[in-house]
Amino acid sequence: MREFVAARRSAAREASVLFGAQRAAAADAALINATAAHALDYDDVALGGHPSTVLVPAVLAEGGRLGASGADALRAYLVGYEVWAELLAREPDAYHLKGWHPTAVLGTVGAAAAIAHLLRLAPEKCRNALAIAASMASGLVANFGTMTKPLHAGRAAACAIDAARLAALGLTAAPTHSSITPAFSPRSRQWPRRARPPGVRAGQAIAHFRYRFVDKKIPDVLRDHRVIDAVLDLATAHDLRAQDVKRVDASIGVAQASMLRNHSPATGLEAKFSLEFAVASALVARSVGWRSSRTNSSPRRRCETRWTR
Repeated sequence: MREFVAARRSAAREASVLFGAQRAAAADAALINATAAHALDYDDVALGGHPSTVLVPAVLAEGGRLGASGADALRAYLVGYEVWAELLAREPDAYHLKGWHPTAVLGTVGAAAAIAHLLRLAPEKCRNALAIAASMASGLVANFGTMTKPLHAGRAAACAIDAARLAALGLTAAPTHSSITPAFSPRSRQWPRRARPPGVRAGQAIAHFRYRFVDKKIPDVLRDHRVIDAVLDLATAHDLRAQDVKRVDASIGVAQASMLRNHSPATGLEAKFSLEFAVASALVARSVGWRSSRTNSSPRRRCETRWTR
């Protein structure tokens, strides 16, 4: 541990902080870059969260320190994506509904796998890296709509680097499955091993057979994009103005409702998790974006949300 701390303190210029000349220790650069990526909210969506928001900053930071090639970085990303997908596939209950933020919980372990690959850790040390990361994994849905939510992604990327480096130095941990399963699956359900699709050999990437990326066109939680698109289409087709609308009913799912938790947002961060604000912004400004959450003074409208299972 002394060696680990000493290395952190002496490694102030290991990796680049994006969009500037500043450099920092790899874990710190990953923390800053991943937090910024998640705060901007144009991140990709897959695996129940935002994989590139965690994986890319972690891989770029540690890969830069190691002088890894582009091919090495891509392979590390795929390793992290696969581990993240495998963990998600083994959990039958939605993380959001249990109060956990999947980007923070699964992202920490997935990114640790990516960094372990970059470090070329032996199997035993790789297992330890994942288990150490599992102990570091955390992030609460309760913090959606606050500055802490983007910090979830930053901490996941930073902890992944720390976990892999600690494992490389010999820190041991419990087997990964026994450390993750009881904590994040309180119903103690069985996590069956996912069947490999026909024609896919062992060692081949399989996550893309089941999970697809979604790119955001609105810097807002993805769960309200369909409603926003519908409102914008209706407003454009019928030349609707806010004063023409008496009431809006939106049907969304239970998990979506758990994330769109702010019914009377007072800040831009809260507005990103408010279906009411998104609908009002779409009607008043005919757009939903950064400027909307900062300056839109749209009149309050009644927006009834109901969810269906």
